[in-house]
Amino acid sequence: MISEREQSAADARDIVGDDLVFIIDLQTLLASPSTRAFKTFAKKHDPQALRRLRLRLFMSYVEGVAAALKAEAVSLTSPSRSPAAHALLQDKTFDLTDQGEPIERTFSPSLSRSLRFAFRMGALTKRLTVSPDYGGAGWKAFQEAVKLRNRITHPRRAEDFVISDLEVATLASAEEWFHTSYRDLMSADIVSLSRKLSVPQRRRRA
Repeated sequence: MISEREQSAADARDIVGDDLVFIIDLQTLLASPSTRAFKTFAKKHDPQALRRLRLRLFMSYVEGVAAALKAEAVSLTSPSRSPAAHALLQDKTFDLTDQGEPIERTFSPSLSRSLRFAFRMGALTKRLTVSPDYGGAGWKAFQEAVKLRNRITHPRRAEDFVISDLEVATLASAEEWFHTSYRDLMSADIVSLSRKLSVPQRRRRA
């Protein structure tokens, strides 16, 4: 019988999986301006609104994946995990009141830090050696895309709502980096599980 935490992690993965299908369909549409489907869709909507929608969908998906990875890590035992890491996986931090009493607070890191932590803990918990490329143009594009999302979410002037052609290209690079990084992590996990499952079979044959 699985625990409540394990069930919560499984539910999170299911939700992210459903969202993935929906978001990929929409992103494929929004990223394909030459297709008939996009042209039909674009006739009814402002091009800038479609660009903002694409950006918001992508960032929502990233947040969902980060949350699911952290929830799964929490559900799995890891003797080497520090108390600080365990608390941060649950978006918790601690403080003291003026009366010297300990209190729990919600920790809200930047999306870039949260995702990097989620990837790291997702790999460490399962003893995987895979890690995203944080030194190339893809990671830089992702960070720029986060800034772009923050700009259109908290605009200071009307121009802040406008997403340029260059920024669309940056978003495309960020999407490619993220999907590659997440796919590599999932592929490494599948390979690891396959190896573990194949060990008993080899022993039986021997």
